[in-house]
Amino acid sequence: MAESVITEEMRRAIDKELNRIVFDVEKVLVRRFCEAVEDFNPRWQEFASPGLFSAIFAEGGIANYPFAMPLPRILDGGGEWEFCKPVKLGDTLTGVRKLADLQEKDGKLGRMLFVIRETTWTNQKDEVVAKDRTTSIYY
Repeated sequence: MAESVITEEMRRAIDKELNRIVFDVEKVLVRRFCEAVEDFNPRWQEFASPGLFSAIFAEGGIANYPFAMPLPRILDGGGEWEFCKPVKLGDTLTGVRKLADLQEKDGKLGRMLFVIRETTWTNQKDEVVAKDRTTSIYY
């Protein structure tokens, strides 16, 4: 195995907040999503769909890492979602993204760094409405 690309500075960032986003769930946002996926089900006039969740949450911004990435290229390593409560039009959502873990492996193209982030989404009542866990692969 090659020398580790994970520094002490990177290890200290695990479990620390990377960024936070706050936004209102508005009709325009829901309508645009429904148009994009061509799903005009009237139930989305009151509740936001899990698909909308994924689209909104992807807009959570680029993670603000407190360190420089040691490898230049990046791939989307996928994500997992847990939906805990319905999100309604008019809700205000807050997403807090943290660095959950760093892992490394050797691959065909050399060293790979797996950066795992977790985001917890709460509504204006401070109720957890969703959680996501995403992975980026640097190589």
